Amino acid sequence: MGSPVKRCFGLMRAFAPREAVRYAGCSLLSALSVPLLALLIGQCVNGAAGAGEGEGRFWVSFAALAAVLLGSVLAGHFLRVSDVLLAEALNRSCTPRIIDKLNHMEYAYFDSASAADILECAGRDPAQSLARLYKTLTSCISLTVRIFGLTLLYFRLSAAFGTSLGVLMAAEVVIGIRSNREFNRLYGEELPEERKLAYLGDLFTQKGPVFDLKINQSAGYVKGLRDRLAGSVLKERVRISLKAERWYLLGVCLMTAWTAALLGALIGGRLAGTLELGTFCTLLGSYPLLMQVRSGLSYRLSSMGNDWFFVHALEELLEFQECRASDKNMDAPPQIVFSHVSFRYPGTSRFVLRDVSFTLSHGETLALAGDNGSGKSTVIKLICGLYAPTEGTVTVGGVPAAMLSQEDRTRLFSAVFQDFLTYDETIAENVALGGAQKSCGEREITEALRRSELDGFVRSLPQGLQTPLGHLEEGGVELSGGQRQRLAIARACMSDAWFYLLDEPAAALDPVAESRLYQSFAGIIRGKGAVLVSHRLASAAVADTILVLSGGRIVQRGTHSGLMAEPGLYREMFEKQSSWYGGEETANGI
Repeated sequence: MGSPVKRCFGLMRAFAPREAVRYAGCSLLSALSVPLLALLIGQCVNGAAGAGEGEGRFWVSFAALAAVLLGSVLAGHFLRVSDVLLAEALNRSCTPRIIDKLNHMEYAYFDSASAADILECAGRDPAQSLARLYKTLTSCISLTVRIFGLTLLYFRLSAAFGTSLGVLMAAEVVIGIRSNREFNRLYGEELPEERKLAYLGDLFTQKGPVFDLKINQSAGYVKGLRDRLAGSVLKERVRISLKAERWYLLGVCLMTAWTAALLGALIGGRLAGTLELGTFCTLLGSYPLLMQVRSGLSYRLSSMGNDWFFVHALEELLEFQECRASDKNMDAPPQIVFSHVSFRYPGTSRFVLRDVSFTLSHGETLALAGDNGSGKSTVIKLICGLYAPTEGTVTVGGVPAAMLSQEDRTRLFSAVFQDFLTYDETIAENVALGGAQKSCGEREITEALRRSELDGFVRSLPQGLQTPLGHLEEGGVELSGGQRQRLAIARACMSDAWFYLLDEPAAALDPVAESRLYQSFAGIIRGKGAVLVSHRLASAAVADTILVLSGGRIVQRGTHSGLMAEPGLYREMFEKQSSWYGGEETANGI
């Protein structure tokens, strides 16, 4: 237990040192007042019954009792205030630190199964778990102090009673620690199953999955999967809970036997006249409090398993390696250079790219063509620096792409992906995110929506630009796939980036709408660099260079006219698409 306690206290020292010390101090003061109150009450009873050393002694004990009682009330008040300040301090310091860590750590962690458990915990607000765990640990120390103080009182009856009570309380602590370790192991081993269980449950609360489940009549099948998984998870929980309950029952039985002996000794001593009335009242009156404190300590010791795991996950998260940023500043549009790049995703053995080399200068447009799975989107991710190549180098202005600073990435790239993400904020805020590095007014946002041909739809909404997306607010709207992609293009229009990365940006649009959209977008990327990925090859026809990928390798390279003039994969794919669209698949001119 010592090592986890040390880690928890170390994290508190890092995030909220003053608040942690204040809370612990108030908790200990509150704990010390309990045995002192019991002792002083006994002295006051003895004084009132004439068993003390005179009236003066009685009033001294009474004054001390009043002072300790007032101190106990104040300590309780300051403890509650310290609780609020502690939670506020952690929310102010710990949560932003977690967000910064998630933003700056290497993107490859999100592909790691072992890191998935840590990231899952990060999404459950580990700052709250840290606060709960620290308060529970502090409470355990406070309760231990109370038990120790109350145990000393029973030495006034006999050494045997005081010693036996100390042994029983120590046994309670050991049982609680063992239970805590079992539950900690349980939560640690079952988190992947817990994550899958939560995923299956969430399918019934999300609009898209519910639609699919209803259309395919597969809700019963998914429910069965969830029920079987829940059964295995709950079975192990019940086993460990019953094991802990058996130990708890043993402690209750021993405590019951000790209680019977205590009552016999108290009543016998009082009847024999060997036990003072104040001592009798003190020990008899403190017994219910002792049981309450004992029960509280047992509960807290056995209930920390889940929080232990989350705090350990927080500690591991903070140790994740962050992306190293270069000190070099990009003062002018650079070249993007792939040199003999091979790449496989973390945790996999299959190479997605093999020996890929090309150069893209500012002002040039590069199109990537090829069948599904040929590595086109991976090229975009490597340019963005989300991953470092497994072999070879990807440099931007001589700097490894994975080492670009956040500021340089903002200046360099504006990206539009097929799986574009919208946020449950207003349409204006969603578009303005594309120009987060500059001040965006309503005029600029409206112009961006016009270029993406979404302005008419926005004007038709009662709240216009201030219409919220999603269902967090009343009046929120859901966008269709095509509308989402137009919103993505509008966001890109807000950027002054040197390079535009377009990965299937119009996949949800029909060919005519896509052609108009690219013609509108042509003015945006004119004079800038662009990388275009599109499954409709007519969109690639006007690129300065087309790279044709197959199996992760570049199998053809050239212009549209040059590639169409020679047999090969590009001409074969283009001719097939032309037949699908009845000959309408023509170059649409970006």
